[in-house]
Amino acid sequence: MTSLLDTVLSHITPSIASAAASQLGESDSAVGKAVKAIAASIFAGLIGKSNDAAAFGGLFSALADSKNAGFLNNIGGLIGGGNLAHNDPKDISGKLIGAIFGDKTANFLNAVSQFGNLKPGSASALLGLAGPVVMGVLGKKIAADNLNADGLKQLLNLESDSIRAASPPGVAEMFGLAKIADMGRAAATATAATGAVASAAQAKTGSPSWLWAIPAVLGLGVVGWLLTRGDPAKTSDAAAPAPAIAESAAAPVESAPAAETPIIASIEPVATEFIRDLGGFQLKGAPDGVEAKLIAFIESGKAPCTDAECWFTFDRLTFNAGSAELDPVKSQEQLNNIAQILKAFPGIQLKIGGYTDNTGSQAANLALSQARAEAVVAAIAALGIDPSRLSAEGYGPQFPVADNATEEGRAQNRRIDVRVRARS
Repeated sequence: MTSLLDTVLSHITPSIASAAASQLGESDSAVGKAVKAIAASIFAGLIGKSNDAAAFGGLFSALADSKNAGFLNNIGGLIGGGNLAHNDPKDISGKLIGAIFGDKTANFLNAVSQFGNLKPGSASALLGLAGPVVMGVLGKKIAADNLNADGLKQLLNLESDSIRAASPPGVAEMFGLAKIADMGRAAATATAATGAVASAAQAKTGSPSWLWAIPAVLGLGVVGWLLTRGDPAKTSDAAAPAPAIAESAAAPVESAPAAETPIIASIEPVATEFIRDLGGFQLKGAPDGVEAKLIAFIESGKAPCTDAECWFTFDRLTFNAGSAELDPVKSQEQLNNIAQILKAFPGIQLKIGGYTDNTGSQAANLALSQARAEAVVAAIAALGIDPSRLSAEGYGPQFPVADNATEEGRAQNRRIDVRVRARS
């Protein structure tokens, strides 16, 4: 009988892995190794959730959705960008990953990067490839074997030894899964006693609404975390002009209170990269991107200020429309870069500013911009940065950098900025 992990890997063929490797600038072997590690870690995460009946039941309902099997029909199409506004399978699977791993998602991706010797950002891109395939394989298995939640739990536990062996070092322990092998042996004993793995059929009523409401925040669901925001100059803080940003096809205007579209992020390869070695970490970004500007300001020795030229705009962050959910696939590389800059310059403290266009109510826009700024702070802190070095403030539609009368201008005004608030 073919294992779940082997089934996943059979769908991600060498040609698909090679195409992903070419796009990411990685070796075929590194991509193959990382894809296997990601799939195994997702299975391990599901096993870790299996002792929580409510949580696992919600995950099962999401996996049992009949549309998941369709993800296997165009796996090559999963390579590249996702589309939050059009139910792209990469983004659907991202919500599932957030529900499984929560605020450990960034640590999980870092473990995969180190295990596969990948460049920053490649692990999150490969998560967008492997995640939907895992969902498709499990959805198809649930339907074919008429499994209910208990049946899926037993099946996963039976394969726990091989799942743990294929997971990156430390992942099982990181997510409290150190004993999944023992759980698997217990399941095997129970199965031998009952003589069956498959359970009675369960009606599939679709994904519960609570699962999709879990903030992904790169899977870093800590949007409500309130950080110290003290800044005596906040009323005079202004924003730096935003760079020209490529519009995503995923940005229809919503009818939600804030009527927000996602922060627009260009994920197209830049012709000339800014490359900087930070103590063994090779940071890459656009020559005029936030990383290059922030490092230049830090190394200039200039005193922190609140003027427009002291603010720098993120260019590769993406949020779900009308929410503070960061897209884990598209945003991780730039978040990693900012965390590495802070590690390289330990005396620097940053302030994150959130902004919206002027569409919708000002109160809703202000709340959304605050939540988005806090989500970015939380995501950076989750990468090993002391939260006291970060603060967040939302300004809503204040300090526009472009004309709100045009869609292009509104897109530029929906942004996240950063400035140096203190240095020591």
